[in-house]
Amino acid sequence: MSTTNGLIPWLMDGDPAICWQTKRDLEDAPVKRWQAEQRRALNEGWGARLLALQAPDGSWCGGIYSPKWTSTTYTLLSYPHRRHYDVLRGLEYFARANAPRDERLRDAIDLLNSRRGADGTWPVQHKYPGKVFFQMEQVGRPSRWNTLRALRVLQWWER
Repeated sequence: MSTTNGLIPWLMDGDPAICWQTKRDLEDAPVKRWQAEQRRALNEGWGARLLALQAPDGSWCGGIYSPKWTSTTYTLLSYPHRRHYDVLRGLEYFARANAPRDERLRDAIDLLNSRRGADGTWPVQHKYPGKVFFQMEQVGRPSRWNTLRALRVLQWWER
């Protein structure tokens, strides 16, 4: 199965937050093209929904660190991972750093590929407990976020 396997149109049918990153990271689109899509995320979709919840002082939920999961610190630094670490998140660090391919990561890459559905997507496997501003995707359903993240990793791995 090729890395993107025709998933670009499906990703582009999603939220603007997914679209601009798809253009930038998977299509290698020119900066002007993906930045236009990035600006759209400020006024539409998940980005607009989150920004609409921001207080005039720039905080969320009335605090910098509290309440847990929805305060400004958690919103800006850990959403949606919370404090959990998984294989995909670990692989993302190597990909973002454009680290040299290291065969010691083979088991992690194989695990990532094993989680891929027959349609080429990756699902939302589970949700961590805690308050969220809104649900973006449903457990057990194909996830545009996870698919985008996984495709970025595999694109890096296959270079």
